[in-house]
Amino acid sequence: MWYRYELYCLVRGARTNHCIVQVLATQEQCKQWNGQRPTEQQYTLEVMTALAERLEAPDANNRWDRPLVQLPWDANDAEAAKEVENALTDRKPLPPHRATQNVKALHHIFPTTCKLTALCSN
Repeated sequence: MWYRYELYCLVRGARTNHCIVQVLATQEQCKQWNGQRPTEQQYTLEVMTALAERLEAPDANNRWDRPLVQLPWDANDAEAAKEVENALTDRKPLPPHRATQNVKALHHIFPTTCKLTALCSN
């Protein structure tokens, strides 16, 4: 399972854009949709309740939750797609930083450490 912050780090390291899409639906609407699924694909009431209790809603104040596109549960598909497209294309990718780069630190540090050790031992 990936968490939003982990995805944010991966996206930043890949130098690409992303957005968080949150569908605004009540628990009752989710239960109704679940009831419309084929019986063998439905979640139990206990699972639905557990999922709702564990959900950490995205917060646009967190950098890893930006840009945040919040769509009403009954949003028009074309309008929703356009809003997501705008969120992805209206900004430049975030630059990577040390925490998101794949740096082979040992490869860079080892030769310097060897030189320092040799100097100190002389």
